[in-house]
Amino acid sequence: MRCLAQTDDSPCWRLNGRCQWTSEPCRRYNSAPLCGGPNNRQCCVIGADRLCEQKYRYGRCQNIGGLLSTCIGGYDGANLCGGGNNRQCCRY
Repeated sequence: MRCLAQTDDSPCWRLNGRCQWTSEPCRRYNSAPLCGGPNNRQCCVIGADRLCEQKYRYGRCQNIGGLLSTCIGGYDGANLCGGGNNRQCCRY
């Protein structure tokens, strides 16, 4: 775990988020400057995949193109998932 001195993460906390390194998994990062520290420390907003889960009964967000990324129903690329562009909503 990395520790930063003199950081203010309260703007992120007010959005029900958690400040973390962008290399850590997160459903949706808010790219606004809500966390103290360098640019690769951003606010992870909890519940960012809910649009996918609401649109499709068995929808789930996952990384496409990975070894374990099996999606029988196909992907919906309509920005329903948090994270990078490689994270998309699998219909089922």
